[in-house]
Amino acid sequence: MGMNIELKARLSNLQDTKRKVEALENIRFEADDRQTDTFYNIPRGRLKLRESTFYGNILIPYLRVDNSAAKQSDYTLIEVKYPEALKRLFIEMFGIKIIVKKRRLIYLYENVRIHLDRVEHLGDFLEFEAVLDGKNNAENGRRKIAFLRAQLNINDEDLVSTAYADLILHR
Repeated sequence: MGMNIELKARLSNLQDTKRKVEALENIRFEADDRQTDTFYNIPRGRLKLRESTFYGNILIPYLRVDNSAAKQSDYTLIEVKYPEALKRLFIEMFGIKIIVKKRRLIYLYENVRIHLDRVEHLGDFLEFEAVLDGKNNAENGRRKIAFLRAQLNINDEDLVSTAYADLILHR
């Protein structure tokens, strides 16, 4: 199972934030990705099928608390060879909760993925994901996110506590 520390914030100016990200030292651009996430109704946690122009088709079950602070997410990435067949099966088994479509610019800063997202029906967001492994623990991940947050001027009032799916459902 993978683990990361996540933080999400609403952006007032995606292009300005993009310029700031690209000006960071040791930053690497990874991809301009289009993603469609189909979330399913399940009793605990979240389950989504991600169809991505960069990563391919991935089933992602995950557990994460909803709060605006940097928080741990436990997840598994499962490659899917037949997404249409899986969607049909999961629709019958669980039903669709919501579909989220976004354009995601992906940057890497050490073990932290920086996502600049334009989410259909919601607007622009930034997301940090500090990947935890043998060299990078949760404290290290939180420290790097705090550093990046300061560099990009992300304020407390911009922080978002829930998933895009929940934001769309409750708007």
